[in-house]
Amino acid sequence: MINADAIAELEDAKKKLEAQCNSASGATFLKLLTAIQHIADEVGAVEALTLANSDYIPQTDSFKALTEDAKAFVANLQSIKATFQRIEQVAQAADTVLKFIK
Repeated sequence: MINADAIAELEDAKKKLEAQCNSASGATFLKLLTAIQHIADEVGAVEALTLANSDYIPQTDSFKALTEDAKAFVANLQSIKATFQRIEQVAQAADTVLKFIK
C-alpha cells in the first residue's frame, strides 16, 4: 500500500470514530479519543515523509506491532469494536486501522 492510500484510509477511519464521540461517555469516550489521537499522530508522521508513492511503513510506536504502545492500541480498538458492535462503520474503521499495525 502506498502512503497516500494509507493516509486516506486512516483519515476515513478517524472520521468514523469521531462520529461516535457525542454518543459515548466515560471509559468508552476516552478509548475513542485515544484511538483518534494515535491515528492522527500516525497520519501526521506519514504525511511528514512526503513520499506519497512510497510503500507504507508504520512511523509511530502505536502502529509498530511489537511495541507495548501497539499492543495497548490493538486492545483499545478491539474494545471499541465490542462496545459499538451494532454500528458497522465503527467495526470497519477499527478493522481498517488494525490492518496498518505491523
